[in-house]
Amino acid sequence: MQYKMAKAITALLLMAFSFTAGALNIPDLFEVTAVNIEPKSKEAFFSDSLEQVLIRLTGKPGVGHTKQAQSLLLNAERFVQKYRLADSAWWVQFDEAKIIDQLESTNVTYLSTNRPLALAWIAIEDHQGHRRVVDASNGEFLSLIANQNEAFAMSVTLPLMDLEDVGQVSVTDIHPNFAPRISAASTRYGADVWLAAKVEERLPSQWTMEWMIQTPTRTRVFKPMKSDSSEALLLEAFEALAPIIVEDYGITNTRSLKQFTVQVEEVKSLAQYSHLMKYLRDLDVVNHVKLDSFEGNTLTLSLEALGGEAALAQSVRLDHQLIARGDRQFIWSP
Repeated sequence: MQYKMAKAITALLLMAFSFTAGALNIPDLFEVTAVNIEPKSKEAFFSDSLEQVLIRLTGKPGVGHTKQAQSLLLNAERFVQKYRLADSAWWVQFDEAKIIDQLESTNVTYLSTNRPLALAWIAIEDHQGHRRVVDASNGEFLSLIANQNEAFAMSVTLPLMDLEDVGQVSVTDIHPNFAPRISAASTRYGADVWLAAKVEERLPSQWTMEWMIQTPTRTRVFKPMKSDSSEALLLEAFEALAPIIVEDYGITNTRSLKQFTVQVEEVKSLAQYSHLMKYLRDLDVVNHVKLDSFEGNTLTLSLEALGGEAALAQSVRLDHQLIARGDRQFIWSP
């Protein structure tokens, strides 16, 4: 099955040249298009397609084998909203609300249509000592990254390695030991998550990878890995990204309404206040919001939200307009 490969590659290249912070929205997360498939029944197509959607939502390639997923896949047709079975391509769109309701009823963590931007710093050194950083103009690994973006509905891209990047990070700096330098160089891209991998061919066809993944909440350094292929090692690294992103940005249960208060600083005018209130009311998880009090540029707001404070924090985290600065404290920075 193909998830619009040309679109994925084009988006990858566009992201590499976009320095605007924020999430990538995946509007067709619940749609699957299959072209040139082997003959199969409509029911099998629906089941396979729903499994692909569940992988995108959970970040887990093996999610189809879990007990929670099996109950959905056995009755995949009841989640179908629209479908089209043409000679050239089969297409199906699933009912988002029904699928999310099923995931939440079994406490499965999933990622919404807003996905964090991830930046991949990859240093390659072959057994002859030739070293380079894989950049956005290098087609060598673009197909590999595009395939992973397609399978998991992720937004992984590569750095430009222009004069600004080279001034901050060299090929020897792309290593878990130099995380602060990589983090500083990632700032210009607005990346929420970054991966650094040093892939070295110490003997012909004997590759080793030292690697790490950093998110806003944690740094994870992995044990070195070995393979006879650099592509196989990088595939392992990219496949590790999806579940980590889901763990850090995912939603587990938003079914219950909870009431709480928050403080928002730097609201300096009536126009900014109106913008903030509209922003909060437009969030899917917010059921009600009202002003309790204000002092200077700081507002105290009462909210009622599905999933409470945790769901609110997840909802605002990716667009960088309402920035958390402490427990129930935010800064308004539209």
